[in-house]
Amino acid sequence: MKILKEVSVLGTEYRIIESNCDNDPLLKNNFGYTDYTSKKIVITDFRYEEIEIEDVAKYRKQVIRHELIHAFLCESGLHENCKWHNEEMVDWLAIQAPKLQKIFKETEYI
Repeated sequence: MKILKEVSVLGTEYRIIESNCDNDPLLKNNFGYTDYTSKKIVITDFRYEEIEIEDVAKYRKQVIRHELIHAFLCESGLHENCKWHNEEMVDWLAIQAPKLQKIFKETEYI
């Protein structure tokens, strides 16, 4: 287990941790997860796992963005009983975030 970074999510400190499924059984069927109770985001050590993705670095960033969005939704109070807080919508936001950031910068609205 390795702490990659500590980040403030709407004023709440979260640790982003890299681990593997031998050390963290919750990673057995996931590349990452967010634990709201302990305020941590855990992602798999992609060097340790066998993965059939060519650009692992790019995908790793997407997984971290995905889990950060879960943390933001939780800290906003939108993690329970919110119909659009599902894996599909969180994935969409994680995938589109770099594109949104780029256009916000280009148009000077960020």
